[in-house]
Amino acid sequence: MEDTNNYHNKLKFEHALINRRLTWLLTSQSILFAALAFVLGKDMVYDPTTSGLDKSDFFEILACLGLSISLLIWIGVVMGIVAKCTVWYDERMKPLKVDAKRPWMLPLLLKDAWSQNRKKDELPLGVRTYITLIALLPDFFMPLAFAWAWWQIMSA
Repeated sequence: MEDTNNYHNKLKFEHALINRRLTWLLTSQSILFAALAFVLGKDMVYDPTTSGLDKSDFFEILACLGLSISLLIWIGVVMGIVAKCTVWYDERMKPLKVDAKRPWMLPLLLKDAWSQNRKKDELPLGVRTYITLIALLPDFFMPLAFAWAWWQIMSA
């Protein structure tokens, strides 16, 4: 029973880290989009004789910053998902008393996603593997959606 609690605590910890990263993403992107809207609302006159920034410079700076933050947080979320899968895999291998190298986990996860492929005493990833995998899709794609939006702003 203690091993099961430890397993679930590890999964909760990894998911809390993913949640924290997505909170950072949403907060940072909100601030950057607000700054972009502020810049759009200002009438800025560019004077080539002074060494100031014009509106397009601010667009580029904000877009690069937003894109960078989105991609960095995406990397963190991907690593969080890998960590969750690693905790699950380690727990699955524990009864076998094998210190096997981790295989590419995606085929194993997809095979495990349908309960008829899993033995009765084997732990699923989360409540049910397929539910957990589907629930992780927004976590995976949200930073990429923001990165795409910033790329579009930068390219305009």
